[in-house]
Amino acid sequence: MSGTGFSRRGAVGALAAGGAALALAGALRGIEADAAVIRFTGFAPHQLHARAIGVASYRLTFLGAPRGLAGKAMRDLVEEAHADLVRRLAAAGRPPLERAELARALRRGGTRLVPGNRAAGTQGSGRRWVSLGAAAAPLLRDMETPQLHPTNPFANLAGAARSLDALLIAPQPLFAFASLCRGVTLADSTRVALLTPFDAGRSAVGGMMAIEDAWRVPDNVPLAAACAAFNAALVAELASAR
Repeated sequence: MSGTGFSRRGAVGALAAGGAALALAGALRGIEADAAVIRFTGFAPHQLHARAIGVASYRLTFLGAPRGLAGKAMRDLVEEAHADLVRRLAAAGRPPLERAELARALRRGGTRLVPGNRAAGTQGSGRRWVSLGAAAAPLLRDMETPQLHPTNPFANLAGAARSLDALLIAPQPLFAFASLCRGVTLADSTRVALLTPFDAGRSAVGGMMAIEDAWRVPDNVPLAAACAAFNAALVAELASAR
C-alpha cells in the first residue's frame, strides 16, 4: 500500500473482518477531526427544516467492487451504516421517526419496495454496480439504481411527507473501486434525496443534496468508517438547520 491508496484487497479484508467494528474507532476519529472531508451542496437550509425527520431509504452502492467483496459483507455494511446514522441523528437531537410509523405512511402512499432489497446492473462503461438497502430503510422503486445525475424520483413520496409533516431523507452513498489501480472513492454522484413538508404538511417539495467533490478514502480506513464519516457530515448539516 502506498501514500493515500486503499487497496482493493485491503477493502475486502476490512469488510470481511466486518463488524470488528469497534476497532474502527481510531480511524473514524481521524476522519471526523477534518471537518472539510465531506461537504454538501445543491440545497437551501430551509429544505432541512421540519417538525420531524424520517429515513425513508438508505441505499449503499458499490461500483466496480472486487469479486471477493461478498454479499454478506455488503449487507453487514449497509446495516451498520444505517444504524450509525440513526444513532447520530438521535445524539444530535433529531431522532428519526419509528420505522413502523414511517412504513405505514409509505404504504398508504402506494410506495413499492424493491424485491430482495437489492439491485444490480452495468454502467454504460461496462462497470458493474450493486445497490443494497438497509432492512429498516429499504430500497424503494424508482430509487434502486445509482443516481448519476441530480434527478429526484423521491418526489413520488410526497403523500407520506405531507401526512407525517416530516422531512424524509434517502442517503445514497456510492463507493467506486478503481479498476486499474488501488483506491476506493466516495463518488461525487453520491446524493441524499430530500422531501420537505411545507405549510404544516399541506404540501411537500423534493430536493437533492450532493457532495461537492469526490472523496478518496484514506489509506487503511475501512469502508464502515468511511460510511460513518459520510453520516457525520450529513447529520452536521441536518443539525445546523434546526
